[in-house]
Amino acid sequence: MKYRVAIGSFSGEYVDQHFGHARKYYIYEFDGKDSSYELIEKRFLETQCECHSNKDAFTNVFETLKDIGAIIISRIGEGASRIVENKGYVLYESFSQIDDVLDKISENRLYEVDKWQRALTN
Repeated sequence: MKYRVAIGSFSGEYVDQHFGHARKYYIYEFDGKDSSYELIEKRFLETQCECHSNKDAFTNVFETLKDIGAIIISRIGEGASRIVENKGYVLYESFSQIDDVLDKISENRLYEVDKWQRALTN
């Protein structure tokens, strides 16, 4: 089974975007059979919102990331966090190098432990 994660990053090197302001997500895919992962694409969004507790504010994010099981961002507010998690996404907050975060996910098989719901079959 394969698993995908979206990382909010301006630089492509660090997790450095706040959820409500992220305009670019790097999409990585974990193989699930071993510890490998790869960057498969970048996805671009308009800035999401100024109304962090409005459940419709993130519709474009959910549509853009509909095949993603987890989102990694540097920061997310409490209201937005509840909305995103209620949509079935696993959230991680970090301000680290992307490779370090991905290595930890891979080593600990967090996609299985945290039960990412949007696993891809193939």
